[in-house]
Amino acid sequence: MNKLTHLLLITFIALFHLSVNAQNCSCTNYLYLNDTGLNYVEKFSIDSTTGALTEIGDAANGMPWLNAQNVVDEPHAIAIDLNGNLYIGENDQTNNEYNIQKFSCLGEKIDANLSTPAIDNFTNDGFSFNHFAVGNLLYTNIFSDFQTGTGDIVIYDLCTGNRVGCMREGYFWGFTNGNDGYWYATGTASVGNFQAGIYRGLIDPAAYTDGAGGCGTFELFASNNQLGVPAGSRIMGIDQDATGNLYIAVSAGGGFNPPSYIQKLNANGNVIAQSLTDTQFDGNVGDNLNWAGSRGVVYLNGFVYVSTGDDCIAVFDAINLTYQPSLSNNTVGSFPKQLSLLKECCPTNSSLVIDTIVCNNSAGATFFLQDFLNCDGGNICEGEWAVATPNPNITYSQCDNTIALNIEEATCSTFTLTSNGTANNAQCGAFNLTINFETATINAATISTDQITCGGGFLETLVASSPTVGVSYQWQSNTTGCDDSFSNIANATSSTYTPPNTNQTTYFRVLTSLAGNCGNKSCTEISNCISATINNPPPKCIKEFGAFIIQKN
Repeated sequence: MNKLTHLLLITFIALFHLSVNAQNCSCTNYLYLNDTGLNYVEKFSIDSTTGALTEIGDAANGMPWLNAQNVVDEPHAIAIDLNGNLYIGENDQTNNEYNIQKFSCLGEKIDANLSTPAIDNFTNDGFSFNHFAVGNLLYTNIFSDFQTGTGDIVIYDLCTGNRVGCMREGYFWGFTNGNDGYWYATGTASVGNFQAGIYRGLIDPAAYTDGAGGCGTFELFASNNQLGVPAGSRIMGIDQDATGNLYIAVSAGGGFNPPSYIQKLNANGNVIAQSLTDTQFDGNVGDNLNWAGSRGVVYLNGFVYVSTGDDCIAVFDAINLTYQPSLSNNTVGSFPKQLSLLKECCPTNSSLVIDTIVCNNSAGATFFLQDFLNCDGGNICEGEWAVATPNPNITYSQCDNTIALNIEEATCSTFTLTSNGTANNAQCGAFNLTINFETATINAATISTDQITCGGGFLETLVASSPTVGVSYQWQSNTTGCDDSFSNIANATSSTYTPPNTNQTTYFRVLTSLAGNCGNKSCTEISNCISATINNPPPKCIKEFGAFIIQKN
């Protein structure tokens, strides 16, 4: 899963508690590249150690991974959802077709089966230069919206095809989902008096309306003049790393010809690094200038990957943007356009049961089944999901493999992800994964008040009161403070605990846990923290006992 691609789900999980198993996957990062000149969608694996590229062909037909001729002609934009499905936008001006079509990570065309509109997959609203997915929403960069006549950022529901909202008015080429809650795009827009540069807008769907039925708006982030982009050149692709740095490709001739260079900007939009400038197409790896006609940009793990007219994909070190010829794909591209990144995973165990419990949820909460696989930001895109044990209080959506809770607390439901490993381009082999899902509600216990006693004296018995029935207890203590880490107290597993004599101030709390009904997971809450303060003489010791304070030498 890429960056903020399930921002909405992450926001939800931050409010509640989710308990799943440790990582169950072995993953590889792949780059997908659209080449409109060849009508190809090409696929490259990225070495996890070196960052080097290796092209992956179709298992049955060889290179390329997907020959898009008469399937999605002149593929330009490409996005990948949380389940590993690809959404490829075509720019078929010959046949006046600008659809966005859906494919699996195996290269199989998927019928989107949308309720609306009744067209090939997602939209005929206009040509999307690039797009990305967040949860079950597709964010598109429509260059000329047929409904409005302007360039818009439009959100579509991936399951219905309905327009969710829009931002207006901009004419962009590069378009990326940032790591800071914004999208970033390159081009011109009315909000910046049509200055060429980098623009940005919020990812939050609530920002895609003006409150009166119209579109929302966005802002100019950095102009071409600010970045020193020469006249006659334009910014093409753009991407952002986890620290907020932006990487852009600059080319001339409408953005497709040399001279070309790569820039790195900090989070404030200031240039902090720039590559050498490639002034001609030559395909000569030996001259270390092999990125003429730079376009799409993707950042990953300290490297910047750029689609170009020299190298099909040129690789740069992200620190100072030095070209890495040994890591690049040294094949001349025909007309490469957008790049997209997918972390594809296979289960490390071909037969695995994953117990999952969600704590303190609310009715209407929605979860992606992929997240329960715990693939460290990647996904298992092979196989088919199915409901093994239905639950009337849990609704499953086959479109995006989500489950929604109809009530606050729902008991067990079981889902499976299975593959026989025989599909064309399959990499995982046969597997059968089972997810046991349930929810539970638990409230934190409270324990008795602070104590003050004399050194070596007896501490009173601590009593925990839990509003949740059926919980187990584990008392904990430390001698450093309520905000520090605690350790379990051996054999202290009832609702009461009598501390031993001590000469040191000690802090106590209790964990209460509620076990699940269909797996080995539980929900746990932490009580308040109390202190047992030890006052050692001389000159005097104070002991608090009920409402009395006894003072003695």
